[in-house]
Amino acid sequence: MRPHNIIAILSILSSVTVDAQSSATNATEIPDVSPCPVCPDGLTVSGSSVIQRPEAPDGMTCDGLIEIAGAGVTQDICDEMLLAEEYCCPPAAATPCDVCADGITVDSSTSVGQGSSKTCGDLLIDSGVVEEGSEVCALMKNAEPRCCPSSNTTSPTIAPIENVTLSPTVEFQSCPVCPDGITVANETSIGGNGKTCGSLLVDAMTEPSDSVGCQLMQEEQLACCPSKATDPCPVCPDGITVESSTAVGSAGKTCADLLIDRENTEESSDTCTGMFEVAGPVCCPEVPTTSPSSSSGGNVTESDVGDEDATVSPTASPTDDSTETNVVDTPSPSSAPFLVANITYGPTTVVDVAIEDTPSPTMAFLPEPAAPATSESTRRTVFAIAATAISAMCAVSFVV
Repeated sequence: MRPHNIIAILSILSSVTVDAQSSATNATEIPDVSPCPVCPDGLTVSGSSVIQRPEAPDGMTCDGLIEIAGAGVTQDICDEMLLAEEYCCPPAAATPCDVCADGITVDSSTSVGQGSSKTCGDLLIDSGVVEEGSEVCALMKNAEPRCCPSSNTTSPTIAPIENVTLSPTVEFQSCPVCPDGITVANETSIGGNGKTCGSLLVDAMTEPSDSVGCQLMQEEQLACCPSKATDPCPVCPDGITVESSTAVGSAGKTCADLLIDRENTEESSDTCTGMFEVAGPVCCPEVPTTSPSSSSGGNVTESDVGDEDATVSPTASPTDDSTETNVVDTPSPSSAPFLVANITYGPTTVVDVAIEDTPSPTMAFLPEPAAPATSESTRRTVFAIAATAISAMCAVSFVV
């Protein structure tokens, strides 16, 4: 027996507004929110710096953190945000890194290269919190040929070294990510938000091996240097029949990625089953999508998804009949229908979410922005906040 009616959950979800003035939905109050005092004196690193903490949404930047903190969050989330100050407003260095001593001589938006998302402008900002003579400073100076080629007074730049002793008692060890190199394209996306395998390797060079950030990077490396499967997943055996750039799911993957990922995924794995159910109907829609490990052995077809024009009436919900809902049953590559709703946060941020109608509901983030002015990292954080509130209201655990 299913523990909860998915329509009831969506009736609550579609009517929730997560902001400082929100109070009750179906007689259940959402926790109070208020601005969080993160980095009250401002950032001391570039706003594009990614926060490498386990509780931070994937790809969350310092700019995104400040934006969310100012809009208002619960106290528990604020406490977690304050832990990110070590990434976004660390104290100034006693002797700042002397990179591009005469200033940059190119446009500040010029990329530092090597797959990094940092710019030359970011380089100068970040140098203020990095000590001269440190390994991180040495890595920064490798960007001088790009950022200050005509006035570089630092000579010569120091090549990256795996292990460098900074003092008699302190040894820096960079995060060991894909030590034998990546086995996919440099531009392979890992989780969206502009992160690629190329940028992962660059970021790993300046990440301490014993940090939480390194642990997260090592989890992501599975997408960048996977070992070839003994029995590769046979999804789309004759190739894809749509554009290679066609998006699959909400994690930034494409059908081109599927062709690489299937070779590194065992046929008997749950991941392969997921590829058949989610990616197969998108990338090779006319090919039967029987999952090799499916217990029923049945095919997932468009007819399994449901009528794309079907509208769920709010009276179908066991919740308060006065609750207004606008929930639409939308076709999905999955064998179970997705029900779609919106969450608003503050005056501008809108997040689209989808919940799969299964015994163990999966709440999915839809990356297509409903409010183009809102950054994806901001919307992902709002989604996480809303999921927490909805889970408490419905007494159900979502897989986010």
